[in-house]
Amino acid sequence: MNNKASIRKQKLNERDLLSNEDQELLKTKLTSSFTNSTNSFEMHRVGLYFPIQNEAPIQGILNYLEAHRIKCYFPIVSKDINKRVMKFSEYKKEKKLRNNRFGIPEPLNSDFIDLSLIDLFLLPLVAFDNKGYRIGRGKGYYDTTFNGIKSIKTIKIWGVAYEFQEEETCYPEAHDFKLDAVLCPNGLREF
Repeated sequence: MNNKASIRKQKLNERDLLSNEDQELLKTKLTSSFTNSTNSFEMHRVGLYFPIQNEAPIQGILNYLEAHRIKCYFPIVSKDINKRVMKFSEYKKEKKLRNNRFGIPEPLNSDFIDLSLIDLFLLPLVAFDNKGYRIGRGKGYYDTTFNGIKSIKTIKIWGVAYEFQEEETCYPEAHDFKLDAVLCPNGLREF
């Protein structure tokens, strides 16, 4: 029987096999999928992530948002290692970034936005299932951060993934939050 740890290991291994050419093609397809999936609603602020270790590439989406003057916000992990929470801060190309303790770039500024003001969040994931549950890296930062705002119906929370990251189940637990959709290169899968 599969469990979260074995799915995580398998999907990370599959993701590691992606070539630079695969990544470029998938970046283009994800950007197209994003623009097709978001043309029916208005966005002013979007929360994103900096992809690491072959996570689904969102650079094309970031470029699209910036070209349309949509504000972009990126997570900053709490410096307190006992708090598994993130705050989001506005990203501007001209501002410097720093790597956090996990090697993930973060904005240097600490002007945090109230998460309820963000229209759409795009989250990285390792695996997802057809019910909207995700498996991440296993630290719980996204679960802790987003469980508190999941009840706000105006906020959309989407995972971003490759099609091969879908699993039959992600073995959800009580603390796992459910995504509204997963954006894949071939389109949006809503739950």
